Amino acid sequence: MAKKKKVIENEGSITEILAELIPELGNLEIDDYDKVIDDIFDSSKAFDGELIDAMDFLMSRGITPDKYAVYYAAFQMAKTMDPEELDSPEQIPSELTEHYIRRQGAKVMAYTPLKDAADYSLLLKIQMKDVTKPPMWRELEVPADMNYSQLHEVIQVVMGFENYHMWQFNKTADDDSLLISDSNEEMADELEVTHEASETPLTMFLQNRKDKLEYTYDFGDDWIFTVEVKELIKGRLQHPVCRKFKSELNPIEDFGGIWSYISAREDLETWEKLTKKQRREHAADHGFDSADEYIDYLSFNLIDPENVNEELEEY
Repeated sequence: MAKKKKVIENEGSITEILAELIPELGNLEIDDYDKVIDDIFDSSKAFDGELIDAMDFLMSRGITPDKYAVYYAAFQMAKTMDPEELDSPEQIPSELTEHYIRRQGAKVMAYTPLKDAADYSLLLKIQMKDVTKPPMWRELEVPADMNYSQLHEVIQVVMGFENYHMWQFNKTADDDSLLISDSNEEMADELEVTHEASETPLTMFLQNRKDKLEYTYDFGDDWIFTVEVKELIKGRLQHPVCRKFKSELNPIEDFGGIWSYISAREDLETWEKLTKKQRREHAADHGFDSADEYIDYLSFNLIDPENVNEELEEY
C-alpha cells in the first residue's frame, strides 16, 4: 500500500509556507525570508515549464488552492513587471504585502501630470487614520487641475479646520522623502519641502484609482488623513463638492488629536445613557466647566454638508 502523503496545514504567511516546504528555511532569519520573496519577484526567467514544475511541487505537498493562487500570482507578476515599477503595495498578493512594505517602503507613483486635467475631476476619499468602528471620512469630487495648496484648503473646509497650523502631504506621515507643502518663514526650520504645493499639480501623484498620499495637519495634535483616489472622472466640476461622509463629528482645532476625538465621539453617541456625574466628569476631562458647555461645543462641530458645499463653491 502506498504511503499516504502528509498534508501540511498552511495558515500563515508565504514565508511560513516556504519554511514548512523546505526545512532548511526554518533556520533562516527574516531578512533571508525576504530574500526568498525577492527571488520570487525576480523570477523573470521562470518560464512556463518551471512554473508548472513549481506548482506541481506545491500541490504535491498539500498546499491549498488559495495558497497555490498566491504563488501563481507572484510568478506571473514577476514575469510581467519589476517591483520598482509597481504603483502601490495593493498590487501585490496580500500574503506578500507586509514583506514588500518592509523592503520597499510606501510606494508612491510619480506621474506626468495630466495635460488635459481641466477636462477631468477626481473622486477622493479623505479618511482619518487610526479611527475605526466607525471610520471617519469625507468623499470629495474635485477638479483634477487643482494643485496641492488648493487641495489643502478644501480639506480644511470639509474637516471643519481653521487653517491655524502647518501641514504637509507625504507618502506616509513619517516619510519625508516626498514632502509637499507651501514654503514660508514659519516652517523653514521645520520642513524640508521637496515640492511646492502651489506649484505641484494634483495629478502628479494622484491620478489613478488607489493612488494614495497622507495629509498631516497640526504637528502637535497630529491629525493624519489618507487621501485616496477612488476614480478619475471625465468632465470637470466648476468647484469641489462633498459627496458623502462617515462620522458626523469633525476633528476639532487644538482638541488633543484622535484620542480626544474618539472619546468625544463616543460621548456624543452615549450621552443620553450617561449619568449626570459621568457627564460632568467627561466634560472636565476635555477641559470644560459644565456638561452643557461640552455637549454644545461638540454639537457645534458636527458636519453640515450643505454649508460645507456652499463654502466649497468659492474654490
